[in-house]
Amino acid sequence: MPFHELFGDISDTDADGEPLSAVGDDWRALAEQAAARVCEHPQINGLRFVADAVPESVAERLLPRLRTMFDLTTGANQSMAFGELPTFVGPLLPIAQALLPPGLSKREPAFDQMIANHYHRGEGIVPHVDLARFEDGVVIFSFQSAAVMDFARGNTWIQVLLEPGSCVCLSGEARYEWTHGIAERDQDIVERDGRTIERGERISVTLRRLKPARDGSGAGIGR
Repeated sequence: MPFHELFGDISDTDADGEPLSAVGDDWRALAEQAAARVCEHPQINGLRFVADAVPESVAERLLPRLRTMFDLTTGANQSMAFGELPTFVGPLLPIAQALLPPGLSKREPAFDQMIANHYHRGEGIVPHVDLARFEDGVVIFSFQSAAVMDFARGNTWIQVLLEPGSCVCLSGEARYEWTHGIAERDQDIVERDGRTIERGERISVTLRRLKPARDGSGAGIGR
């Protein structure tokens, strides 16, 4: 189902009326910069990240559009789109694609599913592995507040700091063998340097690609 039928029409321009959906030279440059700064996690195979993939000035243009996807007065803190993604997140797509490993970076489309989550201070998400109906290569953008994401496999537990504007990609072992989640707490203590980070409002955008339906009719959305 098209995005606008699920959530209504959402403008793809910023407060000054400039389009957010066009992937111009500035966005391509951001994607190239992100690709040049991709880091591989030394302990979690398949976890790639860029600490500052989306500059603050760019995030400020996107955030008003992202907030329209939630109705916090009714507790609706999550929105999804399948197939046709909202146009205003279009500029994030080349950045996300730049983080995909070589074996996945040429697929078309790179992503056809999006989930946006809004978190109040202290809120988190239970440890999980993304559902098998999604292909390899899951990319998560973080906006506004920093938070520590916990990765676990067996008895091994590793922290990953998600800074505002950061982007992480889970593929291979990171995608299928490690759980990832965010604990419910008001502040995080970063293990590597002992910093205490006060949490605030946070918005995440996760981009994924659905596996084809078994009958060949298109992407399977069922459980």
